[in-house]
Amino acid sequence: GIEQKLDYIKSLGVDIIYLSPIVHSQSNHRYDASDYENVDPYVGSNEDLKHLCDEVHKRGMKIVLDAVFNHTGSDSKYFNKFGNFDEVGAYQSNDSKYSSFFRKHYHNGKEYFDYWWGFDNLPECNGNSFEWREYILGEGGVIDLWFSLGIDGLRLDVADELTDDFIEGIRTAV
Repeated sequence: GIEQKLDYIKSLGVDIIYLSPIVHSQSNHRYDASDYENVDPYVGSNEDLKHLCDEVHKRGMKIVLDAVFNHTGSDSKYFNKFGNFDEVGAYQSNDSKYSSFFRKHYHNGKEYFDYWWGFDNLPECNGNSFEWREYILGEGGVIDLWFSLGIDGLRLDVADELTDDFIEGIRTAV
């Protein structure tokens, strides 16, 4: 729907279009990412995002995405609490390739995941994890993917809860 209104949006003097999270998620607000590598089918596809960015750029405007890197959804390919994804997630096994993506703590000798503000559907990501950082910030990572589709910038959700080092890594990746 945005593409059909771009000329009108431009006529209002808009220079930047800010999109709330668009990655594949289990909710309509999409602050609970299931897969950072794919646009949620409800709003389109990666190809649709690329086309939107191209059309926005033709009109001298820019696209900014809301980036949520402090937590994912529990129903994600990374955590996979409900077994809805083919890969083994961190919730299922410490041997998962995603296990280090999440913050954990120990209590009485047992390991527990940390959840954003205690919401058990939002496991907290570990900004100090090398693997997490590489996945998001590394060459060919999520940020590279999004920018290859044509976006122009990021807005960081709850940036105050990300480490300074992780934010610097985002700046470098951008």
